[in-house]
Amino acid sequence: VGTLSIIFLAAILALRKSTQRIRRYCLLADRIEPDNLHERLCVSAVPVEIAPLVEAFNRALDRIEVAYRVQQRFVANAAHELKTPLSIIRAQVDLASNAVHRQRLLADIDAMARNVQQMLYLSQVQDLGNYRFHEVSLKRVIEDVIAAFQGYPGLVGKSLEMVGEEEGVIRGDDAILFTAIRNLVDNAIRHSPEGGVVEIGICAREVWVRDCGAGFDPKTKHLMFERFWRADASQTGGSGLGLSIVAEIARAHGGKVAAELPGEGGGSLFRLKL
Repeated sequence: VGTLSIIFLAAILALRKSTQRIRRYCLLADRIEPDNLHERLCVSAVPVEIAPLVEAFNRALDRIEVAYRVQQRFVANAAHELKTPLSIIRAQVDLASNAVHRQRLLADIDAMARNVQQMLYLSQVQDLGNYRFHEVSLKRVIEDVIAAFQGYPGLVGKSLEMVGEEEGVIRGDDAILFTAIRNLVDNAIRHSPEGGVVEIGICAREVWVRDCGAGFDPKTKHLMFERFWRADASQTGGSGLGLSIVAEIARAHGGKVAAELPGEGGGSLFRLKL
């Protein structure tokens, strides 16, 4: 009986000591906030049984910290992108005394509205809760995109052409895929010269879009899908978000988007792999 009592007492003390350490770690975890997201729980001092749980918690914090920093950069970039057109609009309001000034003012307002719309799109496509997955015909989505560009001012003197008859049936969100393909086509139209043809095709679970422009600098290939990045820093016609939105949509569909220089025929080729 005495031996059992000693063993029982030792077990209670060991359990109490373990629970005290667990409570201490819970207090440390409660102190982690956005201002100190870099802090992690020490694994070496915890019981072996709960060490995997602490390690998993630290890995979750790693992912949260990365996402939080990305959002911070996004907000900072968005503020910067909106600051310039707002300043221009204010100056033009002060100077708007004729129709020319008013037209310029309306153009700047339209540009800012496009920026805001693209930022809203980016916010939406980052949340998987906004997706409605079902069987989708990529051919049908492409046909809808081509129809949506009819009458588009930027398409004057250029043309869109669908290549091949493949159906490309996948499981995805057709409305959001429409946005991705539209952004790729809009990018191709912007970079195609007068008289150019933008080609769109399907290969299995992949949509490709090719323009007939001057191509891109291979050194900037890794930057093309970054938010607010533009090949020409002085360019004001686009938001710099279109390709990053495509990348987010591809990721949500278990795929990726890639850019190539096809060589023969020139231009740029974008592959949306799903």
